[in-house]
Amino acid sequence: MTHSDVVISTSFMKDFCMKTKLTRDQKMLKLYSKSNNPELLDSLIKRYMTESKSTLMKLLNVCDILRELDDSVRNLTLNQDDLNYFCKSVSINPKSPTFRKHICISKKSDLIRKYIECVPSSISTVYEICTLDSEKFEELVKFEQITSSTTLRELKELTGKLPVSKPSKSSDVNFLRIDFDFNSLSFDLKKQILKLHSEFKSNYQLRVFCTIPEKILNSSNNVIDIETTELRVEDEVLV
Repeated sequence: MTHSDVVISTSFMKDFCMKTKLTRDQKMLKLYSKSNNPELLDSLIKRYMTESKSTLMKLLNVCDILRELDDSVRNLTLNQDDLNYFCKSVSINPKSPTFRKHICISKKSDLIRKYIECVPSSISTVYEICTLDSEKFEELVKFEQITSSTTLRELKELTGKLPVSKPSKSSDVNFLRIDFDFNSLSFDLKKQILKLHSEFKSNYQLRVFCTIPEKILNSSNNVIDIETTELRVEDEVLV
């Protein structure tokens, strides 16, 4: 082989390599070879693939894994190539809104686990819950305004991010009727009911019908001398 043949062959190989695209496996192997900590990386990938199911608990576990990954890159336990390798292995974009949502959810995963039965499993709804102040979230759960069936729109309406939808058809309305003997209640309880009645009237979503005479509603006396009375509240609730 002459010197010119060697030069031609070398030139050809260089040109060939530049034009040949690496396969996915080759790219993955290249990234893996640059890993700071292959053992940790493999462990995170294995746990992610195991947990990445649709249930809320598994969603929280997945979020925790992604946060651990993010923290490991930030503290240099893993490097950027590790991050890229992981994300390609589990098919997630580290720069995507979905990745950032997972990290945000993980920061409040302990709180979500505490009320796991009351939280919907949709990642968008869970993320929206995690943007709430912890005390506000617990208050909404306590009064059953957040339940496992709460939708993203309902949550945004609840927190004022969207205007409250009004029922468009009678079939969209449920009615709750409460009937009782007002005189049979204690004075303190009567005061609480009258306060609630006032609050109901100020809420445009509620239609309140009260058969308690106005003089009793406005009375400050401790004795209410009416034999039978009734407070009826029809609560319009979106299905």
